[in-house]
Parts: sequence; C-alpha cells; structure tokens
Amino acid sequence: MQNGTIVTNAALAGIGVLPQIAIVCAMAVIVVMMVLQHRIRMKSLREHHLATHPSLSNDEFLQQIKVPVGLVTIATGVRQSVARAMGVPVESVYPSDTLEYICQFGFDNMDFVEIVVEIEQTLGVPFVDSFWDPLFPANKTLNDVHLGDLTKVIAANWTALSAGI
Repeated sequence: MQNGTIVTNAALAGIGVLPQIAIVCAMAVIVVMMVLQHRIRMKSLREHHLATHPSLSNDEFLQQIKVPVGLVTIATGVRQSVARAMGVPVESVYPSDTLEYICQFGFDNMDFVEIVVEIEQTLGVPFVDSFWDPLFPANKTLNDVHLGDLTKVIAANWTALSAGI
C-alpha cells in the first residue's frame, strides 16, 4: 500500500483503489469459474470412462499383461496407483489405457511425473531416469505407451528398482 493506493504492479499504479479492487475481484471470479469448469470436465470424463470401461478383475488384468506370478503385487500396485491418480475405481483401469489417456484425468502430458510419483510412493521405490529409456525411445509419445507396457517394464526391472540401482 502506497499513499492509500494498492499497487499490484506498474500497470495498475495509476488507477485508484476501487478499480484495483474490482480487477482483483474479477480475477478471483475467473479463477473460481476455471476451477468449476475443470471439475465439471473431470466429472464428465470419469463418467465417460466408467461407461466405456466395465469392471475388469485383477486376474483379467494380470492375464492380459502376462506378469510372472511373483510380480503380481507389483502389477496390482501400479494399477492401484493409476486408479487413485485418475480418481476412478481400480477395476476400471485397463492395461490398454494409454498414458496420454490416463493423463487427461487432471494431468497434462507434462505432469506425467505426478503419476510416476504416485507409483513410486505406492511401491516404495524411486525410478532412476534411465528406467524410462525402454518405454520412450525416439519419437515415442505418451499415446504410444499403454499402462500394460509400463507395468511390464516395472515388473521386469523390479529387482534393480527395489535395490536402488
């Protein structure tokens, strides 16, 4: 505050307090509207997801990705992490879901890291950067990689991951 005038930046410095308050209120309304619009979009996306993804048991999920019996807990942990991140029941998460599709649920392609962190926390292991190389060779995108691919890579590398290599 300077001489009774709120100065938020150089552009607003020359106008009075009431116009500045009106601008701040309008900005707050815009933010609230954006949040509400995002929530409506997420609700619609989840409803569509549930309508197009009937329940798939863990056994069916595991059969589709063909994970060795000893790594079933890892595969189901990945599935649970992704379901939690998407905000949907675990039974509605399929191995055929692409990472790009999964990222639509509140994430964008740049925030794939949030899903990775969720999986790391669930499994209790960090992923080193080189871990992602087999999943993302040159010109491969999140739309080219399926949850089943990610689950298989994690399971195949579990010994190294859990050892922190």
